Amino acid sequence: MALSDNIKNFTAGSIGVADSGGTNSLTADTDTGSFSVGELQAVLNEVHPYFRRGRFKSAAYGERIVPAGTFEAMVAQFTDATADVVQDLILQRNKYSAAVSTLGSAAKTPYALDLTFNMEGTDYGDSVDHSFTMHDCIVKVSEFSEGDPNMIKFSFVCLGEITGDLAIDELAA
Repeated sequence: MALSDNIKNFTAGSIGVADSGGTNSLTADTDTGSFSVGELQAVLNEVHPYFRRGRFKSAAYGERIVPAGTFEAMVAQFTDATADVVQDLILQRNKYSAAVSTLGSAAKTPYALDLTFNMEGTDYGDSVDHSFTMHDCIVKVSEFSEGDPNMIKFSFVCLGEITGDLAIDELAA
């Protein structure tokens, strides 16, 4: 596939949120195009440099990096018993109260979701659309702010693998 001639912007992206197996999933209404994720590198492990008498000697991989990010949406309502409201899926309530964590269904297992960032390509003349999925993300509502418009901000950490166009593995133990 050739490099696209079309630079994409906030209008080309969307964020999918899904529970275990994708039984409960939706595309988040992230109208502002504010998705961000960081701490990505070739391997999802920290690099530890070792020095002997102040001079670099060697390096080794250490513990796993936990990528983190944010996204936000304009607020139409806080919750609904039957409609697809992203904060209901993230907070596991109302329509999504039976959602199952991607980490498993045990009572003490943290509630995690898969997040997929999709970027339109074919509408811009690319041969394919683009996407990557961050598995086992702990997502929280990090801020609600009143304003013009009212906004809700979500933050997350990615505990699982990253697959798709930006696939990154952690170093095998």
